[in-house]
Amino acid sequence: MSIEGLLPTHLAFRGRKALSVHWLDSKEKGQGLAGVLVSEAEGEAFRILQVTLLPWGDIPLERATVSEFPEVIHSSSEWLNPFFLFDKESISAASVYMSYSRSTARKLLTGHLLAVLYSEYLIDSSIDSRLDPKAPIGKQFKFNTPKNKPSLTKVTARNYRLLTEWLESSPLQALASFEGVRVVTIRNRLQAARNQGLIENPGPGKRSARKV
Repeated sequence: MSIEGLLPTHLAFRGRKALSVHWLDSKEKGQGLAGVLVSEAEGEAFRILQVTLLPWGDIPLERATVSEFPEVIHSSSEWLNPFFLFDKESISAASVYMSYSRSTARKLLTGHLLAVLYSEYLIDSSIDSRLDPKAPIGKQFKFNTPKNKPSLTKVTARNYRLLTEWLESSPLQALASFEGVRVVTIRNRLQAARNQGLIENPGPGKRSARKV
């Protein structure tokens, strides 16, 4: 399953909270909506605090190219306050899928998680000569796991678990497509994680990733 157009165009962080802005197309020409999702990290989990759909004009941002990695907004921007200060009972991923079309819900949920989880592993290729010189200028992955960071196996296991908890139907494909690697690469990392006891082996016809 492709993740083309899935990522948000903008991200903002304030403490343990993260906000993503997603441009949503409308069937009516010249019309459109912006989806805003706010989450909060709680240990290894993320809870959904708010999902809001607004007219494009209500978001004071230029519509960025959806193929690029999200631009990070300065967290002190005043227009973010109503979103970051909003703090009610968390929303379930299932309720988001019930409230919106499947494609919109997946764009909001999976797009938000991928952008937030991988943001610290992306660097600007235009200022780092050690990255692939043949790749397009922009953001590229460079997984760096020093002593104070979890291993790549654990990162993959955690991300897989979170995607399944947020009801992503094809977590292996989503991770592989996002990282630009083969699905078998993600599958091998998950098997290594199971061998290390980081996640459980799924039962027949079941996908599970508890334990990380």
